[in-house]
Amino acid sequence: MFSQPSAALHGHVINQATGAPIAHAQVVLMNTKLGASTDTSGYYRIAALPPGRYAVQAACIGFENARRENLTLSAGQTLVLDFALAPQAVQMQAVEVEGERLWDKYQTDVSLIGTQRMRPSEIASVPGAFDDPTRAILLRSGATGAGDFNSFLTVRGSSPEQNLVVMDGAVIPNPYRFRLAMGGGLSIFDSKITRDVRLHLGGYTAEYGNALASVMEVETREGDLQRFQFRGGLNLTDAGGVLEGPLSKGKISFLLSGRRTYFDLLAERLDKKRNAVYPYFYDLTNKWLFQLNDKNKITLALSASREATELPSVFADAVTLSESAATRHAMLSWKSWRSERVLLETLLS
Repeated sequence: MFSQPSAALHGHVINQATGAPIAHAQVVLMNTKLGASTDTSGYYRIAALPPGRYAVQAACIGFENARRENLTLSAGQTLVLDFALAPQAVQMQAVEVEGERLWDKYQTDVSLIGTQRMRPSEIASVPGAFDDPTRAILLRSGATGAGDFNSFLTVRGSSPEQNLVVMDGAVIPNPYRFRLAMGGGLSIFDSKITRDVRLHLGGYTAEYGNALASVMEVETREGDLQRFQFRGGLNLTDAGGVLEGPLSKGKISFLLSGRRTYFDLLAERLDKKRNAVYPYFYDLTNKWLFQLNDKNKITLALSASREATELPSVFADAVTLSESAATRHAMLSWKSWRSERVLLETLLS
């Protein structure tokens, strides 16, 4: 069996007024699905056409359509068909373009280049993070830990002290726990009251100009202004809970959180001779929100924590070593939105 030879159609589409080629014009065979688009020189080609009678139309935005009727193509024929389109003004609907600052986009869904971001739901799903925001973000690209069992940030070979850590706008000089027993195994941040964690690996703004390696921002959330809630949790290192709710609906809310290690309490009953290291810590956080109006709010946060570690003499060459630390932190913040683009913030910490 032999197939019938096909036909072909090609040519140029030009501007009738200037003779210049028209790129991206559409040349179609009417009542079929066959057609082609012109290239930058105005040339088009339609091949493998069945023999027959066709109507061919050339069209482009800004020009009048041109049409040729009753063109007959026979088997094996190649027809040259040129079009000259007359310019035509086109009345189009108005196009409205809206934009927003890159920072506004970053605050919602889009991450800036050089910035890693984690939400509480992501932190809880990271294996081995123990619900610790710092340990969780170490798994992101660009940041590593100083070891498998600590939370020290190391960015481009930096030491932990060269990374600036900020919580709710206040600088935290020492965000690590258990430096002696675990080399900073955990951070002081509680994921149950954390709203957002951002690690800036570079390109941070002038307000963090004294940071040599990176900036980690931790933002905690306020209490619910509408209803009371309680949530508790237990992981491999500690147990804790969060109580929050309104004192005046829509105007004043509180948030109270606390957590404590529990393995040291169990160890005291099981290991009477204390042949191992049992560090412990506890922390309490109390945060108040005063929503003065739609444009002004005041936040008061109070926190206290304590940790202690004792290395028995069997581990310390017959010398008992101990480590203990206690912190107290108070923060008062006033935010005032003057307009959609202007926010004034006063922070006392």
